[in-house]
Amino acid sequence: AMAGRWTWAAGKWRFYAGAFRAPVTVLSGAEMNGVPSRYRRFTGQYDRINTLRGSFRDARQNYEVSAYPTIVDAPAKTADGETLATDLNLPMTTSHTMAQRIAKIALKRSRAQKQLSASFNHKAINALPGEIATMTYPGFNLDGETMLIEKWDLAAIQDNAGNLGLGVNLDFIEERAEWYDWDESTEEQVLGTSDTLGGAAGAYPWAK
Repeated sequence: AMAGRWTWAAGKWRFYAGAFRAPVTVLSGAEMNGVPSRYRRFTGQYDRINTLRGSFRDARQNYEVSAYPTIVDAPAKTADGETLATDLNLPMTTSHTMAQRIAKIALKRSRAQKQLSASFNHKAINALPGEIATMTYPGFNLDGETMLIEKWDLAAIQDNAGNLGLGVNLDFIEERAEWYDWDESTEEQVLGTSDTLGGAAGAYPWAK
C-alpha cells in the first residue's frame, strides 16, 4: 500500500516508502574490483509492460474489491507498438487515487532499463540495499547515474598482488525521480460506479 520496499541488512529491517530519495552513496569504476560482472542496457520486450490494471479495497463501498482505472504509459505503448498489459492487485490499498499512483510507480519501475552488478572495495561497505547511489562508469556511458542498490553481499577479494581482503558485491537497477511525479489535475482518473467487481461472473470490467 506504500509502493515501497523492505530490506534486511546489518541486522536490521529497513522500510522505504515509495518516494524518490536523494543518493547517499557515490561510486565509480575507481572503487570496483576489476570490471562489472554484468550490465544490461535495455529490457527485452517480454520483460516490459506499458499497461497496468488491477483491484483494490474501496473504503467508500464497505471495502468491496473494486477495479481501479487502468494505467497506461502512452509514450511507452507507442514505442512498443502494442499493448503489453498485466495485473497488479492491491488488497491493502483502500483508495482508488492511491491505487493509481502505486500502479504508475510500478509501471515505471518495470521499464527500468539499466542494471549493473559489480564487486567493490571497502569504500562501498556502508552502502545498503534499498538506498540510492550515483554510479559513474565511462565504459558503459554511466555518468552520475542514479541507481537503486538491490543487493549487497560481503565477499572475500584478492588484488593483483595476491593480497586477500574484504569487498562488497552490489547489484544496481536504474531509478529516476520523475517516476514518482503525480499531477492530480492531469493524471488522476475518476472511479466510476461500474468499477466494483462482483456479479455472477465476478470479472474485471475490462474483461467483459
